[in-house]
Amino acid sequence: MTNAYFLPDNEFGGSEIGVLCLDRELRILWFTRATQSMFGLSGSSQGRLLCDVSPNFGTNNLINDARIVAKTRLSLQRNFTMQNGRSFLRQIIPHAGKNDNSSGMVILFIDISKNRHTENMNFNAWQKTESLKWHKQERIAELRTLTMKLTLAEEHERYTLAQDIHNDLGEVLMSTKLKLRACEKENSPHMFKQRAAELESLLNQASGSVHSMIFQLCPPFLHEIGLGPALEWLAEELHRTSDLEITVQNDGMDMPLDLPVATLLFRAVRAILVSVATLTQSSQILLSARCLDNRLQLILDDTGSGFDYRAILTQAGGFELSSIEERLNYLYGGIEVEDMPGRTRMVLSAPLAGASASIAREFRP
Repeated sequence: MTNAYFLPDNEFGGSEIGVLCLDRELRILWFTRATQSMFGLSGSSQGRLLCDVSPNFGTNNLINDARIVAKTRLSLQRNFTMQNGRSFLRQIIPHAGKNDNSSGMVILFIDISKNRHTENMNFNAWQKTESLKWHKQERIAELRTLTMKLTLAEEHERYTLAQDIHNDLGEVLMSTKLKLRACEKENSPHMFKQRAAELESLLNQASGSVHSMIFQLCPPFLHEIGLGPALEWLAEELHRTSDLEITVQNDGMDMPLDLPVATLLFRAVRAILVSVATLTQSSQILLSARCLDNRLQLILDDTGSGFDYRAILTQAGGFELSSIEERLNYLYGGIEVEDMPGRTRMVLSAPLAGASASIAREFRP
């Protein structure tokens, strides 16, 4: 018997090849050591019929394929995998003797297990690459949606601010201008003092309007005193301008927050409360806070007539709230809603100062 050998210069370079030679009666003439090692043949196998040792080759179609080749004198190729996990490419090649008569066949067994393993690794790598591409496209779509929501929210804020300036501050300044013109025509000291008092009242009203706009956009003391006092001011301001009754329990709101996070929470609470005041005739809100898993949670309990969060999102101001919710999600926070008969609870959460990195690790696969 000949030794096992390798093919270094073909597509199976480095693959071990076993050779088995049969006569036309499918009797084993000889085989290589590689074949003996691959399939556990012994020296006594030589001279035996293939059907006597076919179980060693781990496939049921070897005999049938050999008979087809013997009859058609055409080569036949097939892949198969043994129970031990080794994969082979089997080639049965007819061998012609003198006068072109069939004298048997040669069977090549090419071990392609490494090739299969490489193919599986390449396929897995391809799957991961495609998954990353898909997640990238999904992320890009989310960012585009968020950008659009931010743009709509900014436009709504500009429109609201312009309306406030026109309807409040603009009217006060116009009234002040008219009062000044009236002062020019007054000759009586008493009437002049009266006009001056009216002007002072209008200027105080204008100053109050300016401060109210500033506080609604972002209270200056938010970064000085904290979120709790800012929300207390907001509750008083909304109660003054609407029938909304808001009770603020400040315990727990003094937890450290990054200024952008505190601003987001303030704007979210403001957008919700303003929408509730618009949607309902009267309502009672309890605003409280708690710290849970490195997050600050603001809890809004509507103990009055309740409100529909989805209805808030359909309002013009819902664009702002939707974009805030998206940004809270990116910070590993968010907004959760619990609807109950006659009652609504909303929980706004955001990471405490310096906790974003540790929270992010919880979301890593």
